[in-house]
Amino acid sequence: MNEGPTPSQNDRSADRGRHIVRGIGSLTAQSALSAVLGLILLIALVRFLSKNDYGAYSAVSVTVGIASVVTGFGLGAAVVKFLPPAGGDKVGLQWGAAKASLYLTLVLATAGTFVLVAVAPYLSDYFLKTPSNAWVFYLGAAILFMTTVDNPFLGALQGMRKYGSFAKVLLGSRAAAVGMAVVGVALYHSLAIALAALAVYSALVLAAIVPPVWRPLTGADPGPYYGRVMSYALPLGVASIVSVIASNADIVVVGGYLNPGSLAVYYATIQVSSILSSLFVTPLVTTLFAETSFSSEREPEVKRGTSLALRFVSFTLLPASLLVAAMARQLFVLFSGGGSYTEGIPYLELILVFYAFAGIQNISISVLQGVGRTRQVLAVGAVTAIGEVVLSASLVPGLGLAGAAYSRVAMMVVGCIISIHYIMRYIPRPVDFGFYVRALLASVIPATAVYVPSVLISSRVLTLVPYTLLGLGIFIVCARGLKLVSAEDKTYLSHLLPGKLQRVLELL
Repeated sequence: MNEGPTPSQNDRSADRGRHIVRGIGSLTAQSALSAVLGLILLIALVRFLSKNDYGAYSAVSVTVGIASVVTGFGLGAAVVKFLPPAGGDKVGLQWGAAKASLYLTLVLATAGTFVLVAVAPYLSDYFLKTPSNAWVFYLGAAILFMTTVDNPFLGALQGMRKYGSFAKVLLGSRAAAVGMAVVGVALYHSLAIALAALAVYSALVLAAIVPPVWRPLTGADPGPYYGRVMSYALPLGVASIVSVIASNADIVVVGGYLNPGSLAVYYATIQVSSILSSLFVTPLVTTLFAETSFSSEREPEVKRGTSLALRFVSFTLLPASLLVAAMARQLFVLFSGGGSYTEGIPYLELILVFYAFAGIQNISISVLQGVGRTRQVLAVGAVTAIGEVVLSASLVPGLGLAGAAYSRVAMMVVGCIISIHYIMRYIPRPVDFGFYVRALLASVIPATAVYVPSVLISSRVLTLVPYTLLGLGIFIVCARGLKLVSAEDKTYLSHLLPGKLQRVLELL
Protein backbone atom coordinates (compact mmCIF):
# COMPACT_ATOMS: atom_id res chain seq x y z
CA MET A 1 0.00 0.00 0.00
CA ASN A 2 1.31 3.47 -0.92
CA GLU A 3 1.41 5.51 2.28
CA GLY A 4 2.58 8.70 0.57
CA PRO A 5 5.62 10.80 1.41
CA THR A 6 7.09 10.55 4.89
CA PRO A 7 7.43 13.61 7.17
CA SER A 8 11.15 13.75 6.38
CA GLN A 9 10.34 13.80 2.66
CA ASN A 10 7.84 16.59 3.22
CA ASP A 11 10.44 18.59 5.17
CA ARG A 12 13.00 18.04 2.44
CA SER A 13 10.47 19.11 -0.20
CA ALA A 14 9.68 22.25 1.79
CA ASP A 15 13.39 23.02 2.08
CA ARG A 16 13.74 22.54 -1.65
CA GLY A 17 10.86 24.94 -2.23
CA ARG A 18 12.46 27.57 0.00
CA HIS A 19 15.79 27.15 -1.78
CA ILE A 20 14.07 27.54 -5.14
CA VAL A 21 12.42 30.76 -3.99
CA ARG A 22 15.67 32.17 -2.61
CA GLY A 23 17.29 31.36 -5.94
CA ILE A 24 14.42 32.99 -7.78
CA GLY A 25 14.78 36.02 -5.50
CA SER A 26 18.45 36.53 -6.38
CA LEU A 27 17.86 36.02 -10.07
CA THR A 28 14.68 38.14 -10.13
CA ALA A 29 16.54 41.12 -8.71
CA GLN A 30 19.19 40.67 -11.39
CA SER A 31 16.57 40.14 -14.08
CA ALA A 32 14.62 43.23 -13.04
CA LEU A 33 17.68 45.43 -13.38
CA SER A 34 18.66 43.65 -16.60
CA ALA A 35 15.18 44.30 -17.98
CA VAL A 36 15.59 47.99 -17.24
CA LEU A 37 18.99 47.93 -18.96
CA GLY A 38 17.43 46.07 -21.88
CA LEU A 39 14.73 48.70 -22.26
CA ILE A 40 17.34 51.48 -22.14
CA LEU A 41 19.36 49.68 -24.81
CA LEU A 42 16.28 49.17 -26.98
CA ILE A 43 15.36 52.86 -26.73
CA ALA A 44 18.91 53.89 -27.69
CA LEU A 45 19.16 51.50 -30.62
CA VAL A 46 15.76 52.39 -32.07
CA ARG A 47 16.17 56.14 -31.60
CA PHE A 48 19.81 56.53 -32.69
CA LEU A 49 20.23 53.87 -35.38
CA SER A 50 18.52 54.02 -38.74
CA LYS A 51 15.75 51.51 -39.27
CA ASN A 52 17.90 49.50 -41.69
CA ASP A 53 20.80 49.45 -39.21
CA TYR A 54 18.53 48.19 -36.46
CA GLY A 55 17.30 45.57 -38.92
CA ALA A 56 20.94 44.51 -39.41
CA TYR A 57 21.44 44.40 -35.63
CA SER A 58 18.32 42.23 -35.38
CA ALA A 59 19.58 39.87 -38.08
CA VAL A 60 22.92 39.38 -36.32
CA SER A 61 21.26 38.89 -32.93
CA VAL A 62 18.90 36.22 -34.25
CA THR A 63 21.65 34.46 -36.21
CA VAL A 64 24.01 34.35 -33.23
CA GLY A 65 21.17 33.27 -30.95
CA ILE A 66 20.38 30.27 -33.12
CA ALA A 67 24.02 29.41 -33.86
CA SER A 68 25.01 29.59 -30.18
CA VAL A 69 22.44 26.93 -29.33
CA VAL A 70 23.85 24.72 -32.09
CA THR A 71 27.46 25.18 -30.95
CA GLY A 72 26.52 24.96 -27.26
CA PHE A 73 24.69 21.69 -27.96
CA GLY A 74 23.34 21.24 -24.45
CA LEU A 75 26.83 21.02 -22.93
CA GLY A 76 26.19 23.84 -20.47
CA ALA A 77 23.14 21.93 -19.24
CA ALA A 78 25.31 18.83 -18.90
CA VAL A 79 27.53 20.73 -16.45
CA VAL A 80 24.44 21.60 -14.38
CA LYS A 81 23.29 17.98 -14.45
CA PHE A 82 26.60 16.45 -13.33
CA LEU A 83 27.63 19.16 -10.90
CA PRO A 84 25.64 18.90 -7.64
CA PRO A 85 26.37 21.37 -4.85
CA ALA A 86 29.92 21.46 -3.51
CA GLY A 87 30.51 18.97 -0.76
CA GLY A 88 28.49 16.17 -2.33
CA ASP A 89 29.89 12.80 -3.26
CA LYS A 90 31.45 11.83 -6.61
CA VAL A 91 33.61 14.96 -6.74
CA GLY A 92 35.69 13.47 -9.55
CA LEU A 93 32.58 13.00 -11.66
CA GLN A 94 31.46 16.54 -10.93
CA TRP A 95 34.52 18.33 -12.26
CA GLY A 96 35.66 15.67 -14.72
CA ALA A 97 32.33 15.94 -16.52
CA ALA A 98 32.49 19.74 -16.38
CA LYS A 99 35.96 19.77 -17.96
CA ALA A 100 34.87 17.33 -20.66
CA SER A 101 31.94 19.65 -21.43
CA LEU A 102 34.31 22.61 -21.68
CA TYR A 103 36.65 20.89 -24.15
CA LEU A 104 33.76 19.74 -26.32
CA THR A 105 32.34 23.27 -26.24
CA LEU A 106 35.64 24.77 -27.41
CA VAL A 107 35.70 22.41 -30.40
CA LEU A 108 32.12 23.20 -31.40
CA ALA A 109 32.58 26.95 -30.83
CA THR A 110 35.62 27.02 -33.11
CA ALA A 111 33.86 25.05 -35.85
CA GLY A 112 30.73 27.19 -35.61
CA THR A 113 32.76 30.40 -35.84
CA PHE A 114 34.46 29.29 -39.07
CA VAL A 115 31.13 28.24 -40.57
CA LEU A 116 29.51 31.59 -39.74
CA VAL A 117 32.42 33.47 -41.32
CA ALA A 118 32.08 31.35 -44.46
CA VAL A 119 28.33 31.95 -44.88
CA ALA A 120 28.36 35.63 -43.83
CA PRO A 121 27.89 37.00 -47.39
CA TYR A 122 24.91 34.71 -47.96
CA LEU A 123 23.31 35.74 -44.66
CA SER A 124 23.82 39.39 -45.58
CA ASP A 125 22.12 38.80 -48.92
CA TYR A 126 19.21 36.96 -47.23
CA PHE A 127 18.50 39.39 -44.41
CA LEU A 128 19.83 42.70 -45.73
CA LYS A 129 19.25 42.14 -49.47
CA THR A 130 22.91 42.76 -50.34
CA PRO A 131 26.11 40.74 -49.75
CA SER A 132 28.09 43.92 -49.14
CA ASN A 133 27.11 44.04 -45.43
CA ALA A 134 28.75 40.71 -44.61
CA TRP A 135 30.98 42.50 -42.09
CA VAL A 136 28.15 42.58 -39.54
CA PHE A 137 28.06 38.78 -39.57
CA TYR A 138 31.87 38.63 -39.25
CA LEU A 139 31.41 40.51 -35.98
CA GLY A 140 28.63 38.07 -35.21
CA ALA A 141 31.10 35.19 -35.56
CA ALA A 142 33.29 36.68 -32.80
CA ILE A 143 30.21 37.14 -30.62
CA LEU A 144 29.22 33.53 -31.29
CA PHE A 145 32.56 32.13 -30.13
CA MET A 146 32.57 33.96 -26.81
CA THR A 147 28.87 33.37 -26.14
CA THR A 148 29.32 29.63 -26.65
CA VAL A 149 32.42 29.39 -24.44
CA ASP A 150 30.58 31.16 -21.63
CA ASN A 151 28.02 28.34 -21.36
CA PRO A 152 29.96 25.63 -19.44
CA PHE A 153 31.32 28.18 -16.96
CA LEU A 154 27.87 29.59 -16.31
CA GLY A 155 26.63 26.02 -16.01
CA ALA A 156 29.20 25.41 -13.28
CA LEU A 157 27.86 28.26 -11.12
CA GLN A 158 24.29 27.20 -11.81
CA GLY A 159 25.07 23.58 -10.99
CA MET A 160 26.70 24.56 -7.69
CA ARG A 161 23.53 26.61 -7.06
CA LYS A 162 25.50 29.81 -6.52
CA TYR A 163 22.60 31.90 -7.74
CA GLY A 164 23.85 35.12 -6.14
CA SER A 165 27.19 34.92 -7.94
CA PHE A 166 25.42 33.91 -11.14
CA ALA A 167 23.18 36.97 -10.94
CA LYS A 168 26.01 39.40 -10.11
CA VAL A 169 28.15 38.26 -13.03
CA LEU A 170 25.32 38.62 -15.53
CA LEU A 171 24.16 41.98 -14.20
CA GLY A 172 27.60 43.59 -13.94
CA SER A 173 28.60 42.45 -17.42
CA ARG A 174 25.32 43.58 -18.93
CA ALA A 175 25.51 47.00 -17.30
CA ALA A 176 28.98 47.61 -18.74
CA ALA A 177 28.01 46.39 -22.21
CA VAL A 178 24.78 48.40 -22.31
CA GLY A 179 26.65 51.50 -21.20
CA MET A 180 29.12 51.05 -24.04
CA ALA A 181 26.36 50.48 -26.60
CA VAL A 182 24.21 53.42 -25.49
CA VAL A 183 27.13 55.89 -25.51
CA GLY A 184 28.36 54.56 -28.84
CA VAL A 185 25.06 54.80 -30.70
CA ALA A 186 24.12 58.13 -29.08
CA LEU A 187 27.39 59.84 -30.00
CA TYR A 188 28.34 58.10 -33.24
CA HIS A 189 25.12 56.38 -34.46
CA SER A 190 27.36 53.36 -34.96
CA LEU A 191 26.03 49.89 -35.65
CA ALA A 192 29.57 48.50 -35.23
CA ILE A 193 29.77 49.75 -31.63
CA ALA A 194 26.35 48.29 -30.85
CA LEU A 195 27.48 44.87 -32.12
CA ALA A 196 30.88 45.12 -30.43
CA ALA A 197 29.07 45.66 -27.13
CA LEU A 198 27.57 42.16 -27.47
CA ALA A 199 31.08 40.72 -27.70
CA VAL A 200 32.20 42.82 -24.72
CA TYR A 201 29.32 41.41 -22.66
CA SER A 202 30.39 37.81 -23.30
CA ALA A 203 34.04 38.65 -22.65
CA LEU A 204 33.20 40.26 -19.31
CA VAL A 205 31.09 37.28 -18.27
CA LEU A 206 33.99 34.96 -19.08
CA ALA A 207 36.53 37.11 -17.22
CA ALA A 208 34.34 37.17 -14.10
CA ILE A 209 33.28 33.55 -14.07
CA VAL A 210 36.50 31.67 -14.86
CA PRO A 211 38.43 32.37 -11.60
CA PRO A 212 35.98 30.68 -9.16
CA VAL A 213 35.89 27.45 -11.15
CA TRP A 214 39.36 27.34 -12.69
CA ARG A 215 41.20 25.48 -9.90
CA PRO A 216 38.85 22.48 -9.62
CA LEU A 217 38.63 22.32 -13.40
CA THR A 218 42.42 22.20 -13.89
CA GLY A 219 42.77 19.31 -11.45
CA ALA A 220 40.01 17.20 -13.00
CA ASP A 221 40.45 14.35 -15.46
CA PRO A 222 37.89 14.62 -18.30
CA GLY A 223 38.93 11.39 -20.04
CA PRO A 224 36.44 8.94 -18.52
CA TYR A 225 33.46 11.28 -18.87
CA TYR A 226 33.23 12.29 -22.54
CA GLY A 227 30.84 9.47 -23.36
CA ARG A 228 28.66 10.13 -20.35
CA VAL A 229 28.47 13.84 -21.05
CA MET A 230 27.63 13.31 -24.71
CA SER A 231 24.98 10.68 -23.94
CA TYR A 232 23.20 13.27 -21.81
CA ALA A 233 23.91 16.32 -23.98
CA LEU A 234 23.15 14.75 -27.38
CA PRO A 235 19.34 14.50 -27.09
CA LEU A 236 19.22 17.71 -25.08
CA GLY A 237 21.32 19.52 -27.69
CA VAL A 238 19.08 18.33 -30.50
CA ALA A 239 16.02 19.35 -28.51
CA SER A 240 17.51 22.79 -27.83
CA ILE A 241 18.27 23.31 -31.51
CA VAL A 242 14.74 22.38 -32.48
CA SER A 243 13.37 24.64 -29.74
CA VAL A 244 15.41 27.67 -30.80
CA ILE A 245 14.25 27.18 -34.38
CA ALA A 246 10.67 27.18 -33.11
CA SER A 247 11.32 30.37 -31.14
CA ASN A 248 12.92 32.27 -34.02
CA ALA A 249 11.43 30.83 -37.21
CA ASP A 250 8.97 33.69 -37.60
CA ILE A 251 11.76 36.27 -37.25
CA VAL A 252 13.92 34.46 -39.81
CA VAL A 253 11.00 34.23 -42.24
CA VAL A 254 10.23 37.94 -41.79
CA GLY A 255 13.90 38.70 -42.50
CA GLY A 256 13.81 36.68 -45.71
CA TYR A 257 10.45 37.73 -47.15
CA LEU A 258 10.27 41.36 -46.00
CA ASN A 259 12.74 44.26 -45.94
CA PRO A 260 15.20 45.13 -43.11
CA GLY A 261 12.84 47.87 -41.89
CA SER A 262 10.03 45.36 -41.33
CA LEU A 263 12.47 43.04 -39.58
CA ALA A 264 13.43 45.97 -37.31
CA VAL A 265 9.79 46.58 -36.33
CA TYR A 266 9.05 42.91 -35.65
CA TYR A 267 12.27 42.31 -33.71
CA ALA A 268 11.59 45.38 -31.57
CA THR A 269 8.14 43.97 -30.84
CA ILE A 270 9.64 40.65 -29.71
CA GLN A 271 12.22 42.47 -27.60
CA VAL A 272 9.55 44.36 -25.67
CA SER A 273 7.72 41.13 -24.89
CA SER A 274 10.99 39.41 -23.94
CA ILE A 275 11.46 41.89 -21.10
CA LEU A 276 8.61 40.12 -19.31
CA SER A 277 10.39 36.83 -19.86
CA SER A 278 13.54 38.28 -18.29
CA LEU A 279 11.57 39.40 -15.25
CA PHE A 280 9.32 36.44 -14.57
CA VAL A 281 10.38 33.39 -16.59
CA THR A 282 14.17 33.34 -16.75
CA PRO A 283 14.68 33.38 -12.93
CA LEU A 284 12.15 30.58 -12.58
CA VAL A 285 13.57 28.24 -15.22
CA THR A 286 17.21 28.93 -14.29
CA THR A 287 16.57 27.95 -10.69
CA LEU A 288 14.04 25.21 -11.43
CA PHE A 289 16.33 23.36 -13.83
CA ALA A 290 19.21 23.23 -11.34
CA GLU A 291 16.96 22.21 -8.45
CA THR A 292 15.04 19.63 -10.49
CA SER A 293 18.28 18.13 -11.79
CA PHE A 294 19.53 17.80 -8.21
CA SER A 295 16.22 16.27 -7.04
CA SER A 296 15.36 14.27 -10.17
CA GLU A 297 15.12 10.97 -8.25
CA ARG A 298 12.89 12.43 -5.53
CA GLU A 299 9.51 12.97 -7.15
CA PRO A 300 7.82 14.82 -4.24
CA GLU A 301 10.49 17.52 -4.44
CA VAL A 302 10.09 17.83 -8.21
CA LYS A 303 6.33 18.16 -7.72
CA ARG A 304 6.84 20.87 -5.11
CA GLY A 305 9.05 22.87 -7.45
CA THR A 306 6.72 22.43 -10.42
CA SER A 307 3.66 23.49 -8.44
CA LEU A 308 5.47 26.52 -7.07
CA ALA A 309 6.61 27.60 -10.54
CA LEU A 310 3.16 27.26 -12.08
CA ARG A 311 1.58 29.28 -9.29
CA PHE A 312 4.22 31.99 -9.65
CA VAL A 313 3.44 32.32 -13.35
CA SER A 314 -0.25 32.62 -12.54
CA PHE A 315 0.05 35.57 -10.19
CA THR A 316 3.10 37.27 -11.72
CA LEU A 317 3.57 36.73 -15.48
CA LEU A 318 -0.14 36.45 -16.33
CA PRO A 319 -1.28 39.76 -14.77
CA ALA A 320 1.91 41.53 -15.85
CA SER A 321 1.62 40.46 -19.50
CA LEU A 322 -2.03 41.52 -19.73
CA LEU A 323 -1.29 44.85 -18.05
CA VAL A 324 1.61 45.55 -20.42
CA ALA A 325 -0.62 44.62 -23.37
CA ALA A 326 -3.10 47.24 -22.17
CA MET A 327 -0.34 49.87 -22.35
CA ALA A 328 1.35 48.74 -25.57
CA ARG A 329 0.75 52.10 -27.22
CA GLN A 330 2.59 54.02 -24.54
CA LEU A 331 5.52 51.59 -24.59
CA PHE A 332 6.03 51.84 -28.33
CA VAL A 333 5.96 55.62 -28.23
CA LEU A 334 8.37 55.57 -25.27
CA PHE A 335 11.10 53.58 -26.98
CA SER A 336 10.65 54.75 -30.55
CA GLY A 337 9.39 58.31 -30.20
CA GLY A 338 6.46 57.36 -32.41
CA GLY A 339 6.85 57.06 -36.15
CA SER A 340 6.80 53.87 -38.18
CA TYR A 341 7.68 51.55 -35.29
CA THR A 342 4.16 52.02 -33.92
CA GLU A 343 2.89 49.62 -36.59
CA GLY A 344 4.04 46.88 -34.24
CA ILE A 345 1.48 47.82 -31.56
CA PRO A 346 -1.27 45.33 -32.53
CA TYR A 347 1.27 42.51 -32.82
CA LEU A 348 2.68 43.24 -29.38
CA GLU A 349 -0.82 43.28 -27.89
CA LEU A 350 -1.63 39.93 -29.48
CA ILE A 351 1.58 38.25 -28.35
CA LEU A 352 1.29 39.54 -24.78
CA VAL A 353 -2.31 38.40 -24.36
CA PHE A 354 -1.09 34.82 -24.90
CA TYR A 355 2.34 35.23 -23.31
CA ALA A 356 1.55 33.15 -20.23
CA PHE A 357 1.34 30.09 -22.50
CA ALA A 358 4.99 30.61 -23.42
CA GLY A 359 5.91 30.94 -19.75
CA ILE A 360 4.19 27.68 -18.85
CA GLN A 361 5.88 25.92 -21.75
CA ASN A 362 9.31 27.12 -20.61
CA ILE A 363 8.66 25.89 -17.08
CA SER A 364 7.49 22.50 -18.38
CA ILE A 365 10.59 22.17 -20.57
CA SER A 366 12.81 23.02 -17.60
CA VAL A 367 11.20 20.27 -15.53
CA LEU A 368 11.52 17.73 -18.34
CA GLN A 369 15.18 18.62 -18.85
CA GLY A 370 15.89 18.38 -15.14
CA VAL A 371 14.44 14.88 -14.81
CA GLY A 372 16.19 13.73 -17.99
CA ARG A 373 13.11 13.30 -20.21
CA THR A 374 14.85 14.74 -23.25
CA ARG A 375 12.74 12.82 -25.76
CA GLN A 376 9.68 14.68 -24.58
CA VAL A 377 11.59 17.97 -24.81
CA LEU A 378 12.50 17.06 -28.37
CA ALA A 379 8.89 16.19 -29.19
CA VAL A 380 7.64 19.59 -27.98
CA GLY A 381 10.37 21.39 -29.89
CA ALA A 382 9.83 19.39 -33.08
CA VAL A 383 6.08 20.04 -33.20
CA THR A 384 6.43 23.76 -32.49
CA ALA A 385 9.41 24.18 -34.84
CA ILE A 386 7.68 22.50 -37.77
CA GLY A 387 4.47 24.37 -37.03
CA GLU A 388 6.27 27.71 -36.73
CA VAL A 389 8.18 27.26 -39.99
CA VAL A 390 5.11 26.10 -41.94
CA LEU A 391 2.77 28.76 -40.55
CA SER A 392 5.28 31.60 -40.92
CA ALA A 393 6.21 30.65 -44.47
CA SER A 394 2.51 30.37 -45.33
CA LEU A 395 1.24 33.54 -43.65
CA VAL A 396 4.05 36.10 -43.85
CA PRO A 397 4.10 36.49 -47.67
CA GLY A 398 0.39 37.41 -47.69
CA LEU A 399 -0.17 39.00 -44.28
CA GLY A 400 3.26 40.46 -43.50
CA LEU A 401 4.03 41.02 -39.83
CA ALA A 402 0.51 39.98 -38.82
CA GLY A 403 1.17 36.50 -40.22
CA ALA A 404 4.35 36.22 -38.15
CA ALA A 405 2.49 37.23 -34.99
CA TYR A 406 -0.33 34.76 -35.66
CA SER A 407 2.12 31.89 -36.16
CA ARG A 408 4.01 32.76 -32.96
CA VAL A 409 0.84 32.86 -30.87
CA ALA A 410 -0.48 29.61 -32.35
CA MET A 411 2.73 27.77 -31.45
CA MET A 412 2.75 29.27 -27.94
CA VAL A 413 -0.62 27.65 -27.31
CA VAL A 414 0.21 24.33 -28.99
CA GLY A 415 3.60 24.06 -27.26
CA CYS A 416 2.03 24.81 -23.87
CA ILE A 417 -0.63 22.13 -24.28
CA ILE A 418 1.86 19.45 -25.33
CA SER A 419 4.41 20.29 -22.62
CA ILE A 420 1.74 20.31 -19.90
CA HIS A 421 0.68 16.85 -21.06
CA TYR A 422 4.24 15.60 -20.58
CA ILE A 423 4.65 16.97 -17.04
CA MET A 424 1.27 15.84 -15.66
CA ARG A 425 3.14 13.28 -13.56
CA TYR A 426 4.90 16.14 -11.75
CA ILE A 427 1.82 18.28 -11.11
CA PRO A 428 0.41 17.59 -7.62
CA ARG A 429 -3.09 16.13 -7.53
CA PRO A 430 -5.84 17.08 -7.26
CA VAL A 431 -5.26 20.06 -9.55
CA ASP A 432 -6.73 23.25 -8.09
CA PHE A 433 -8.49 24.51 -11.21
CA GLY A 434 -10.32 27.10 -9.12
CA PHE A 435 -7.01 28.82 -8.39
CA TYR A 436 -6.22 29.24 -12.08
CA VAL A 437 -9.70 30.61 -12.81
CA ARG A 438 -9.29 33.13 -9.98
CA ALA A 439 -5.83 34.06 -11.27
CA LEU A 440 -7.28 34.71 -14.73
CA LEU A 441 -10.03 36.92 -13.31
CA ALA A 442 -7.58 38.84 -11.11
CA SER A 443 -5.46 39.49 -14.21
CA VAL A 444 -8.17 40.36 -16.74
CA ILE A 445 -10.02 42.86 -14.54
CA PRO A 446 -7.12 45.32 -13.93
CA ALA A 447 -5.91 44.97 -17.54
CA THR A 448 -9.36 45.89 -18.81
CA ALA A 449 -9.57 48.80 -16.38
CA VAL A 450 -6.32 50.18 -17.84
CA TYR A 451 -6.99 49.36 -21.50
CA VAL A 452 -10.27 51.29 -21.67
CA PRO A 453 -8.87 54.70 -20.62
CA SER A 454 -5.71 54.00 -22.64
CA VAL A 455 -7.83 53.76 -25.79
CA LEU A 456 -10.62 56.24 -25.00
CA ILE A 457 -8.89 58.92 -22.91
CA SER A 458 -5.12 59.09 -23.39
CA SER A 459 -2.23 56.87 -24.47
CA ARG A 460 0.53 59.42 -23.92
CA VAL A 461 3.78 58.19 -22.40
CA LEU A 462 3.10 60.18 -19.22
CA THR A 463 0.12 57.93 -18.48
CA LEU A 464 2.38 54.90 -17.96
CA VAL A 465 2.93 55.64 -14.29
CA PRO A 466 -0.69 56.38 -13.23
CA TYR A 467 -2.08 53.54 -15.34
CA THR A 468 0.47 51.11 -13.88
CA LEU A 469 -0.41 52.15 -10.33
CA LEU A 470 -4.11 51.83 -11.17
CA GLY A 471 -3.61 48.35 -12.56
CA LEU A 472 -1.51 47.20 -9.61
CA GLY A 473 -4.01 48.58 -7.13
CA ILE A 474 -6.92 46.80 -8.77
CA PHE A 475 -4.91 43.58 -9.01
CA ILE A 476 -4.13 43.66 -5.28
CA VAL A 477 -7.81 44.20 -4.49
CA CYS A 478 -8.82 41.34 -6.79
CA ALA A 479 -6.10 39.02 -5.46
CA ARG A 480 -7.19 39.69 -1.90
CA GLY A 481 -10.90 39.41 -2.66
CA LEU A 482 -10.48 36.18 -4.63
CA LYS A 483 -8.04 34.76 -2.05
CA LEU A 484 -5.52 34.17 -4.81
CA VAL A 485 -2.38 33.97 -2.66
CA SER A 486 -2.39 31.18 -0.08
CA ALA A 487 -0.59 31.14 3.24
CA GLU A 488 2.03 28.80 1.74
CA ASP A 489 2.54 31.22 -1.17
CA LYS A 490 3.07 34.06 1.29
CA THR A 491 5.64 32.01 3.17
CA TYR A 492 7.60 31.43 0.01
CA LEU A 493 7.16 35.01 -1.18
CA SER A 494 8.63 36.22 2.10
CA HIS A 495 11.93 34.71 0.92
CA LEU A 496 11.57 36.44 -2.43
CA LEU A 497 10.74 40.01 -1.46
CA PRO A 498 13.22 42.43 0.15
CA GLY A 499 12.56 43.28 3.77
CA LYS A 500 11.10 46.71 3.00
CA LEU A 501 8.49 45.16 0.71
CA GLN A 502 7.32 42.47 3.14
CA ARG A 503 4.27 44.59 3.99
CA VAL A 504 2.96 44.02 0.47
CA LEU A 505 2.19 40.46 1.54
CA GLU A 506 -0.24 41.78 4.13
CA LEU A 507 -2.23 43.43 1.34
CA LEU A 508 -2.62 40.09 -0.41
